[in-house]
Amino acid sequence: IDEFLKTFDKYSYNNKLYGRIVFHIILGLIIRHLKIFLGGGYIDPRIHLFLMGDSGSGNSKPYPLIYQILSALGYNVQSLDELTDAALVGSVEENIEARHARQSEALERFIVVEGLLASVDFFYFDEASVLFTDNKHSKNVLIYFQKAFNPLGSPQNIISKKLAHGKMIYASPICSGLFLSFIPKDILEYIINKGYFQRIVTLILEITDEQQRTNQDKEFDLVGLNLVKEEDINSTILFFENTKKLTEKLEDIPFPKNKKVLFKLQENKLFELTKNSNERIRKIFRTFKSRYMNMIYVFSLHATIIRNTELIMNGEKT
Repeated sequence: IDEFLKTFDKYSYNNKLYGRIVFHIILGLIIRHLKIFLGGGYIDPRIHLFLMGDSGSGNSKPYPLIYQILSALGYNVQSLDELTDAALVGSVEENIEARHARQSEALERFIVVEGLLASVDFFYFDEASVLFTDNKHSKNVLIYFQKAFNPLGSPQNIISKKLAHGKMIYASPICSGLFLSFIPKDILEYIINKGYFQRIVTLILEITDEQQRTNQDKEFDLVGLNLVKEEDINSTILFFENTKKLTEKLEDIPFPKNKKVLFKLQENKLFELTKNSNERIRKIFRTFKSRYMNMIYVFSLHATIIRNTELIMNGEKT
């Protein structure tokens, strides 16, 4: 991770936490086929990020790096430019060949055109502030994203849409997403009241005038210089390629034997934060606790996978 963060810092200055989460987004996409079973149910190891930042926080600058890495790994990466049902879920188009076909030829009159959520591995949306608009369309879009981020292959992961002429289309998204926005007013209330935010990592980047000037001074030093070396990016790509090979046929999730003790420690930290709070805060805590622990399970799996990949690359046994 440290090597990746050094490269990341050349795109987005002094944003290590953001860089770490991006690393986990890429890793989660690579190992998305794994299932973390929770008794009868399961969750998948994907990570999605909604980043809200002040102007000058550098939130959009790392996208070229993300694009280069994921494209080199063979993934379909796209920028999300529109939020229509057709763009996200799909649409149907008239089959021109069917119009001119003979009666004996059984050709479908309409063909399904997949939407972005059904066809990409990773999407980037830098105008995500539109999702805060309180109207019917934005609510439907949030439902699509919510389903896209539900466990892969589960019934809750299927998006269905009835089109105007009566045909149903379905999408089972396998993608990961990065959303960028400014920091809206009353964001805390919005996060609390929207179940969508419980399925993703939310990061708020507020920077002081001093931090902004520090970043600007760093940029002044870098004007006219290209410090990004291909070998640095190739090193990160090699790590992820090895991770992909390591986990392709992995069946048993390699959690540590003392997993319950570790997870209990995290849960206790949450209780300590809220034990003296009022009932409203504790109610909010109960709403988020289950999703928070799911994130802990995912990051724990990621940490184990990272460690095993590093051991193999160093010629050691796992």
